[in-house]
Order: sequence, then C-alpha cells, then structure tokens
Amino acid sequence: MINGVFSIPLPAPAGAAPAAASPSRKRLPSQSGEFIVGPENRLARVATDTFLLPASSGSAFNPLVIYGPRGCGKSHLTAGLVAIWTERYPGANVCVIAEARDIPPSHTGYHSEKDQQEHDVARVDVAQDKVDVPGHTPSRHTAWRSTTLVVVEDLDHFSRQRSAQRQLESLIDRLQRVDGKLIVTATTAPAALTHLSPMLRSRLAAGLVVNLAAPHAAARTAIVQSHARLAGINLAEAAVDEVTRQLGSSSVAELICAVDNLAAGTTADKAGLIDEAAVRQFFCLRSAPGKTPSQVPMNRILNVVARQYGLKPADLRGRSRRRGIALARSMAMYLASRHAHYSLKKIGSSLGHRDHTTIMHGCRNIEKLLQSDATCRKLVNELIAELESEP
Repeated sequence: MINGVFSIPLPAPAGAAPAAASPSRKRLPSQSGEFIVGPENRLARVATDTFLLPASSGSAFNPLVIYGPRGCGKSHLTAGLVAIWTERYPGANVCVIAEARDIPPSHTGYHSEKDQQEHDVARVDVAQDKVDVPGHTPSRHTAWRSTTLVVVEDLDHFSRQRSAQRQLESLIDRLQRVDGKLIVTATTAPAALTHLSPMLRSRLAAGLVVNLAAPHAAARTAIVQSHARLAGINLAEAAVDEVTRQLGSSSVAELICAVDNLAAGTTADKAGLIDEAAVRQFFCLRSAPGKTPSQVPMNRILNVVARQYGLKPADLRGRSRRRGIALARSMAMYLASRHAHYSLKKIGSSLGHRDHTTIMHGCRNIEKLLQSDATCRKLVNELIAELESEP
C-alpha cells in the first residue's frame, strides 16, 4: 500500500482459458491482472475478500452489487472476480445476463431437476464487447444446470416487465439453493432503481452493495503506471504525471486506452524511457493536425462508414450482431476514437448508448486487422481521406 492505494491481484486475461462463461462461451473482458484501489474505494477490497467465501460462511455476502459512474472500473473488477471464480472452480459455468431475454424463461424458478431441464433454453447471448472464451461449448441441457456464478450487467436498464423481474427473482432463489453467487453492476444503487419491484430491490440490497467511485489522483497515477508496464513501456515519473494531467477527469477505460495509444505511437529514448516531453508531444499531435471532433461530426463518421459497407447509420446504432454490421460498427468506433479523438463515452452514446468496454473492444478488433490485413489498412486510409474532404 502506497499513499492509501491498494493493488488487488486478479488473474491475467491471458494464459489458461477459464471455464465456460455461458452457453455462448463468452466472458467479461479484463484489462489487466490487477485492480487498483484508492482510499475512495476501500470497500472494493472488502468485496473481493468476502465475495469468494463459501456461501455457508457467516462472513459471506451474496449478492454482490457494484454500482458507480460509467468508466469507474466496474467491468474490470467484475471480470477479475469472474476470472478468480473460474480459476478456483474449473468445472463451474458462469452466465452473463445483458438483458431480460437472457434469463431462463421460468416464472416460478427451478424446483426440481425436471423443471430445470424443461426450461433449459436460455438465450445467454452476451453483447459484442465480450471476449470469446475458447474451449468446449456446454450443451443447452447442462449450461444453466451447472451455473454457479451469474453476472447481471447494467441493472439500470433491466426490463420494467414484472414477469422478467420475477424470472430474475427466481434465478436468485436457485443460486441460493445451490450455493451459487450473483454479481450485479449498475450506475445507481438498487434502492434508487424504482423501476424494479420492491421484492427484487430488497433481495439485492440484502447482499454487499459497493459504491465504486471514480478513482482519485493517487489511484489514477497507479493505474497509468500499472498499465504502462502491461503495455511494455517505461514511463518516467514526470511522464506519468503528464499523462494524468492531460487526461484530466477521464474514465479508467480512457486512461487505459490512452496508455495503449501512447505505447503504439511514441518512441522511447536510447535508455528505453519515455519522458515528459515525449508524452506532451504525443498529446499535441493527437489534437493538432487534421480534423478535430467539432470539424468531423459524429453523424458524418457514421454516414461515411455506413455507406462504405452498404448499410444505414441506423444499422450501426442498432443491436444487430450480424458479422458485417458488427465489423462496420467497429470501424466507426475506431475512426471516432483514433482519428476524431472522441471520448469513449461520446462514441458509446452516439452508437446506441453502448458501454465504454464495447467501444474499446471494437477499436482493438480493427487494430488487430490493421496489423495483418492490407485491405483493411487501405480501407481505413480511404475512409479517413473521405472524412477529411469537404462534405
């Protein structure tokens, strides 16, 4: 612990593949092998220590509700807990629920093995921003039966339909019977989510409710230092300070994204060190040449990309996960972030209110293609040229 900042070790995303994450073999992304906790988020450490205790333990909390503003690290912490769980219980199945339709269609819960098999038709189809987990895909008749950890994402937008909320209540009951665990993420405390039934709010509040705040200065500095090591760059102390100063009150996701860009776009000195001047020059080059966000409206980016792929801008904003639409959507994310320098929050808002992790994943998909696909590199250059031309 330095200046009240803790580092919570989390299993790295690389290496051995975790157990099944859902019937569609997805899991939450994890940006690094540790979660940085400042004094403002001390309860996050309590959450990691107590959540993994056996359900029979008197100190165990279930469910775990993590809420806070977008970009504060909820997805990162949740992904770490999922990784720890699947590492500890290799045969366990983890299911991620992104919307009401992902819950098994049962109003009464699973009171018997027969009931569970009859209703074992869950459509757990996680959003495009989740990372595929390689390995064997569990059958539909065993996927939910072996589930011991369920993650419910973005509870703020959960269905207002009473039937859907009863299904979630039933799922909570089932997890309690099999000593399973539930993690819920939201931007608001459960008690304030008035669209949820009193029963559901009560069940969620009965566990450990953690208010994850945006990291303060000391934690932000530690996050930059930690991710710089993961990105393979050596930042001087003054350079770290310059990164945090340049990014002001940016989210954790934007801090990580900026360090990734810094690693790709900055050359170290002969000693292998990136100093303050190099960082300052990097940020100046990002904003000085070419077009600024005000000169390249987000709608223009969507129109240009959609036209290139034979789509409509509404397709990019929609929820379709068809391969062609998903690729075009990722291209729009990449151009908006890397060329026009929009914030992840702004891009997500313009593309159907998508989460910042979705935007980061889309950008990385295009970056991977650019490394190996000459056609993709040519297409990006053509799109940038069109964006910079007079509309």
